Amino acid sequence: MRKQNKGSKKFQQELFDLYNEKLSQGLYSDLQNPIYVLNNFRDYVYIGLALKKYKWVEDFISKYSKELPAEFRDDEVNLSYAKLYIAYRHFEKSLSNLKEIRTVNYLLYLDSSVFKLCCYYELGKLEEAFLEIDKIRHYLRNHKEIPDVHKEPGLHFVRIYQKLLKANSMPEKTEAGYLEKEVMRIMSISRKDWLVEKIAELND
Repeated sequence: MRKQNKGSKKFQQELFDLYNEKLSQGLYSDLQNPIYVLNNFRDYVYIGLALKKYKWVEDFISKYSKELPAEFRDDEVNLSYAKLYIAYRHFEKSLSNLKEIRTVNYLLYLDSSVFKLCCYYELGKLEEAFLEIDKIRHYLRNHKEIPDVHKEPGLHFVRIYQKLLKANSMPEKTEAGYLEKEVMRIMSISRKDWLVEKIAELND
């Protein structure tokens, strides 16, 4: 998982197989950890989506979400389904789930905000996108306690996202090549694959 978080994808299938082995042996006490950053539920969902195992992800959420601590269960389930609906390209359904998240946990807040921005872009809802950018920037300014390791991926995403919006609105998409290189140079950025995909679409 450490290598995965650093951008290496070569262990994704191995990690998926290990998670399945753990679950088959009933080893899921990590899902009951009441400290959100140490709870691995989101990692199971992430690796399943990365490998396009969408039915597996859906079954995992349905079966194991009841193991989550009550204080963040509903928000984590809503976020997980929102990610799954994005994979299915059901962006309006994803937004419905994201808007149900009422957390004070900064990791959940930042994740949900980034996924909202993805949905707004896909749906062409530019006004909502700019409002969400203001919200996330205001949130980060007012929460100095957020460690840089968790803050920077979101900040980098917002900065590139704004450039993506600008490039998409220009008749000549000449910025796309430079923007892709800029994204690839950033080691820690939320939704990097999505950004690369949307930048590539500017050239189509």
